[in-house]
Amino acid sequence: MLLRDRLLLVGLTAVWGLNFSVIKIALVDLPPLLLAALRFLFVAVPAVLLLPMPTAPVRHIAAYGLTMFAMQFAFLFAGMSLGVGAGVASLLLQFQVFVTIALALGFGRERPLLTQILGTLIAAGGLAALVAGAPQDVSGLGLLLVLLAAVAWGVGNTLSRRLLAGQAVLPSVAWGSLVSVLPLAAASLWLEGWPAWKAALAGSQPSTWAALAYVVYPTTLAGFSLWAYQLRRYPAAAVAPFTMMVPVFGLLFAVLTVGEPLTSVKVTAAVVVLFGVGLCQWDQKLSHLFITTGPPRA
Repeated sequence: MLLRDRLLLVGLTAVWGLNFSVIKIALVDLPPLLLAALRFLFVAVPAVLLLPMPTAPVRHIAAYGLTMFAMQFAFLFAGMSLGVGAGVASLLLQFQVFVTIALALGFGRERPLLTQILGTLIAAGGLAALVAGAPQDVSGLGLLLVLLAAVAWGVGNTLSRRLLAGQAVLPSVAWGSLVSVLPLAAASLWLEGWPAWKAALAGSQPSTWAALAYVVYPTTLAGFSLWAYQLRRYPAAAVAPFTMMVPVFGLLFAVLTVGEPLTSVKVTAAVVVLFGVGLCQWDQKLSHLFITTGPPRA
């Protein structure tokens, strides 16, 4: 992987790490499914009016949009609205790494390097230490919903690689987002109700709309375009572990923005996560002695 691409992925994880705190701000005024629907409405419009529709079959775009966007963020926002904190949510969502790699092994026939396997396990140990050291009580249902969001993300990663190969990235994100708006809005009207819509839209503060703008543009439109681009250039086992840095940035931003304490457990676990991600990126010369891999991607 080129150094430029590694730095871009690190920057993306910082953007996504801050996003969890921003989501909490938006959820103060907006119910979770409505927030998800608005997010992807503003991602899709006016982008779909300016960008060509991908040439992939509509069912492929729909599968990508429903898993990567609609399901992932419906579950995530609902879980966070039930009391799962921003830091804990950023940790639990990294379960997608294991889903992505498992699906790549099962369906994509990718063979991860020995260093990628070891690095993923080490980073997972760091995440486990962060979870163990978290003082927050986590809602059981909220925990389940965030884990389902992680599964949806992992499935979306796999579908984006298999079904949208060769497609332009930005149009795929824009049109995939458009697919997700209708089911999210319908679910919101059914489960949250029209009165909740009226109350939320009438009583929202400027900070809510600023938070929504952050969630829409740097996090989704730019972030997921970059993510899909990197997944198409490199094996999933090389790209997916970068997201384990998201909770490290999430904890750091929590300290800087809301004054959460930075304990020794958090610092140690963060170092372990960073080491594991770094190991995943080490192109070990002797790894071919243990696991056979295909040729590198351009």
